[in-house]
Amino acid sequence: MTCGVCPQSGGPQVAPLQNEISLIGKPTSQSSTHDASQSISDHAVDGNTNGYYFSDSCTHTAFNNVGNPWWAVDMQQDECVEKVVLYNRADCCEERLEGAIVRVGSNPDYGQNPECESRVSMDQISSASPGDRIEIECNLSGQYISVELPRWDLLTLCEVKATSCSGNDKRMSEETRLLKWLKRELETDSE
Repeated sequence: MTCGVCPQSGGPQVAPLQNEISLIGKPTSQSSTHDASQSISDHAVDGNTNGYYFSDSCTHTAFNNVGNPWWAVDMQQDECVEKVVLYNRADCCEERLEGAIVRVGSNPDYGQNPECESRVSMDQISSASPGDRIEIECNLSGQYISVELPRWDLLTLCEVKATSCSGNDKRMSEETRLLKWLKRELETDSE
């Protein structure tokens, strides 16, 4: 018998994503850290998708600094990112990830980079089994991937993965990016 998400194991065995960009060991940072021995930023790129906080494989921002928490990884080169895959906490608090903004870009001021195509929705969270992945379409180029909550809350990520854009031209044109951004803005304005 195998366990999909086991609190006592090193984490579930997860097959690599097609066209996966290796983030393991890349430099990471976050707005604050809850417990320096347990919830550090590089836990989100350690290759372990275990969603149980006490398995030492999840990040967690601090309780005393919860305004617009963020997490980021430096891919150390520009990549065309087709999608970002988030592994949420499985033992509690899954709803905290609702509304999370995923960004990809080359500005080290992560909040200035373009948003991916959608924010994490409660539908995505509630339809996923604990420890399942949440996929966010991006189709953006840049050196940095960041995840932020646009409110006062705690941010926990148990793994972050990314896939590269497929096709011969891995760099999305500025025009295509602008059109996607305009479409998202028009959809936001109509809500």
